[in-house]
Amino acid sequence: MIHPSISVYKANTFEEILNILKKDIFFISFKHSIKEKLQKLKFDPENKNYVQFINIFREYCYEAEIHDVEEQKKLLLKKLSRDSFHYYFINNNLEKIKSLNDLIMYFNQSFLEQQKLIRLGSCITLKHVATGKYLTSCNFDSKLYLLKVFASQTLSNPNSLWIVSGPDQNNNKDPIIYGKSEVYLENKAGRFEILFISDYYKSPSTGNWEGTVYGI
Repeated sequence: MIHPSISVYKANTFEEILNILKKDIFFISFKHSIKEKLQKLKFDPENKNYVQFINIFREYCYEAEIHDVEEQKKLLLKKLSRDSFHYYFINNNLEKIKSLNDLIMYFNQSFLEQQKLIRLGSCITLKHVATGKYLTSCNFDSKLYLLKVFASQTLSNPNSLWIVSGPDQNNNKDPIIYGKSEVYLENKAGRFEILFISDYYKSPSTGNWEGTVYGI
């Protein structure tokens, strides 16, 4: 039922009636109230029910008539922490997002991709793709603190197992984000050895930095 204060007697089509209703002050006020709800909407990364959050976000965009996908992208990114993987994943795929459905798809996909991440505290091996060999720390006595690393046999051994840690030896399970996270690799073979990538010595032929193990 249309409120008596809204005059639609001049309208001849349903579309004309709809346009009159949208121009009414009550509908304009309604849209403002929804936009306020959208601004106050919070994303809690600890809440596993992220589907509920994105459904509410979609509903608010629809009710507030926010149809521009660029504005939708900005609104969603503002809900996410810049340090989070979800922000990083969506922000890196912005050009592929052409609609609200795409935005929701990439938001959901960020949670699936997050499960594949290497985290602080993870135990990993580093395999050379071309040869199938593993980055390994030499097991020999040395009076030097700087030890060598090399590519070992194709089957990994305890000397080729590394623990991912942060600059302060933090292993709090935070995800590692490529190009942003500063990490160290600690050898798991029982010796206190940490792998560093030098920022002083660079190969003139490949341009790769030198890797060194520092024994503590």
